Amino acid sequence: MSYRRCPKCDVELVRDAHDDWHCGECGFVPDPSEEPFELQVLTAREITAFPDPPASDMLVGPLVIRGARTIIVADTGHGKTTLAGQLVSAALTGWDVFGYKGAGVGPALIIDLEQGFRSIKRALRDVGLHDREDVLYVSVPDGLALDGDEEHRAEVERIVEEHCPAIVVLDPFYKGHRGDANEERAVVDLMRYLDGLRARFGFALILPAHPRKDPKSNTLRKLTLHDVAGSGAIVRGAELVIGLERLSHGYAKLRILKDRDGDLSVGEEWSLVFTRGEGFTLKEETPEEDLEKRILELGADGEWRISSEFASELTIRKNKAIQTLEKLAEAGHLEVAIGPPGRSARARCYRTVPAVWEQSGTVGTVEPGEPTVPPFPTVIGNRRNGNSEATPLRTGTVAVECLHCKQPFRLEDPLAGAVRCPACVALGRGLVTEREADEMRFLARLRVQAA
Repeated sequence: MSYRRCPKCDVELVRDAHDDWHCGECGFVPDPSEEPFELQVLTAREITAFPDPPASDMLVGPLVIRGARTIIVADTGHGKTTLAGQLVSAALTGWDVFGYKGAGVGPALIIDLEQGFRSIKRALRDVGLHDREDVLYVSVPDGLALDGDEEHRAEVERIVEEHCPAIVVLDPFYKGHRGDANEERAVVDLMRYLDGLRARFGFALILPAHPRKDPKSNTLRKLTLHDVAGSGAIVRGAELVIGLERLSHGYAKLRILKDRDGDLSVGEEWSLVFTRGEGFTLKEETPEEDLEKRILELGADGEWRISSEFASELTIRKNKAIQTLEKLAEAGHLEVAIGPPGRSARARCYRTVPAVWEQSGTVGTVEPGEPTVPPFPTVIGNRRNGNSEATPLRTGTVAVECLHCKQPFRLEDPLAGAVRCPACVALGRGLVTEREADEMRFLARLRVQAA
């Protein structure tokens, strides 16, 4: 008897509203396990007539979509578990993540295949999920064998069917099977099973993954789609793949590696800031002029600070802080000292030039060539002409000789500020040492006193 005919009435079976077969005469319902393999043929017109998925399927914008697979790639300790938890938190609470508002639906099922309870508790607190009743946690540190173990599969399906989660996190995914991570067959079987499960129950699937080890370098690297560890089958069926790169303490970069639907630009980079209790947030880029102003205001208290302290207090990267500090020091707006009182002997410290010099016009927002009034005469001709009073003079009138190339150059501030020889700069030498700067300032003071 054909499966499409009722064995009792011998009439064609019909589908109900849930797409299940039954007999319209006697109500006979066939066993789904006996359903033969069947391929459905649709025309292009029929496909385009289907309604688009509802907006509610976007649980966290294009980052987490119901029925889709999102892969988060990051090195150990770079925050992939935290980011996955943050996406779950946004989907449950409706909070904003990277400019995308969560849908506020649940529950969420997290299958943790790696961490102990102490680490799990900390991870939940970090993303604000520790008091949630709609966060379901399964801890299996030994991992699962979802690539072939029917008992493991049946138990996972039982939990999913019982709780109907909107999101399922399998962290890390490579411990979800017992085969070699580089073995194509094992990974294909695992992905096929997980994809079938999410299509059947309609949940969003988040898979944190490790990148391949790079034996050639211990430095930061720019992640690509090919850096995902294991077989390439991992990313083939994924709708979204994102890379998370830790730059320094508290700073990271998120990179879009793949987006099948085209909602995000592949290759796009998002600068992130991490704070415990809030997780990752988009870093607001500070305009260069505002940053310089904030540095000068911070250093105006007279305290010597190193670059990392400026970076910490201004919430900017250390490299950016060093770049801006050296720029301001070169312009004469900051003093530079190696090992000032109260700091270590090798600490390179900065502070804003004292206000008396800014008021004198030797530093600050003075246009080039604008007359200024130094606190004392700086030109020998003033004394020779019998003029003992300070007269309006231009900045940079004190000449000193470079200790290296012996070339004369003008020193803007004879008492403090950056000391830089233009000839040495042209040769790529840059700033002189603090000892050399002190000696040049001493020679400049002698010239001022001789005036």
